[in-house]
Amino acid sequence: MCPTVLHHQPVRSLYALYAITLEAIRMPIWMLLFLIPSLRPCPQWTHPQAVRHKILKAFVYHSAMLEILVPLSLSPGREGNRFVVMPPAESSLYQGPMVDKCGTVRPEKIGGTWYPTPYPSPVASGGPVPTNKEAKNDNDHGFVVLHFHGGAFVLGDGRERDCGPLARGMLRCAGPSGVRYIFCPQYRLAGPPSNVRFPGALQDAVTSYAHLLRTMRIPTSRIVVSGDSAGGNIVFALLRYISEYGAATGLPPPAAAWCWSPWINPSVAIDKKQIARSPNYGTDYLSKDFGAWGARVYVSPHVPLDNPYVSGGPHPFYTATPVFVQTGGAEVLFHENVEWVESMQKVKGNRIFIEIVDYAPHDIPLIAHIAGFAEQYDEVATKAGEFLRTHATKA
Repeated sequence: MCPTVLHHQPVRSLYALYAITLEAIRMPIWMLLFLIPSLRPCPQWTHPQAVRHKILKAFVYHSAMLEILVPLSLSPGREGNRFVVMPPAESSLYQGPMVDKCGTVRPEKIGGTWYPTPYPSPVASGGPVPTNKEAKNDNDHGFVVLHFHGGAFVLGDGRERDCGPLARGMLRCAGPSGVRYIFCPQYRLAGPPSNVRFPGALQDAVTSYAHLLRTMRIPTSRIVVSGDSAGGNIVFALLRYISEYGAATGLPPPAAAWCWSPWINPSVAIDKKQIARSPNYGTDYLSKDFGAWGARVYVSPHVPLDNPYVSGGPHPFYTATPVFVQTGGAEVLFHENVEWVESMQKVKGNRIFIEIVDYAPHDIPLIAHIAGFAEQYDEVATKAGEFLRTHATKA
């Protein structure tokens, strides 16, 4: 069936009914087969992990087939005072790749959610970024993690249902290293109904970073930028932008960065066959259709897929920020992540480190509580905290 047909009623509802029925029939069969370890997608997984993997894979596949709608709201909702609305920063902060050549994608106000509570109100708002010396005169609120959620640029909103478990895991495991707050921006999505293509998400990254620096008065020595999957792509693009345009915009580099299963090269996902040929395709829940959907709607017709700010794999760069990269040994992005880290490590001055979680699928911070990888996430989040304590830029 032509995919576009699935996006209209009543076919859309009929397909959803078909998908639910199909998976309801399949699941008992998988549950029985996976009693035998050798029949699981990964023999090292437990029975619950193997079953949940199939459920997650089915959800991702059918979501891509339907291109499900993810409406974004600027109302507080259940997040209450933890949700804030950020206006765009001054126009001088959006230069070069931030400027849409067609003029249709411009910085707009976006939302964001604080975890576990709102960051304490700053003494003074606006003006230059406070220096580390000035910051010491105030109460030290510890590290603040600016986390960009994953979802192939088409899913997610950073709110409680989306990022709650991920954020609480970070706070619990990296808390001993000084992490006190996490802020998850609700960047604009490329999927329906927003349909905001590149560089919309990157503009929103600058808006969020500037909000922490200039409105919340948080010095860079306390800021960690973090992102899972597509959010990891945003992190690397933001670090590249700061490296190339930081002097012109007055945006200093953050103290550290965490990237969890980063989606380095969306351009590769356009070729579904190439993704399916990955040796880890059978052990990951990502479908070739899901990645192709995200890549297709994210990139504008006038932006080449190999643009360094879209697919940075072939374009290593220097960053003053130390970076911690986590990848799973059973995910389709594993080899891509390793190659990217190796290329970045060859750039003089870079401090890039990688942590491989054996037998883990894609993006365990996001799916740990769903797919049964909470223990693995706790372990790697603890290591991320230790990395921060050891390598974070102090000044």
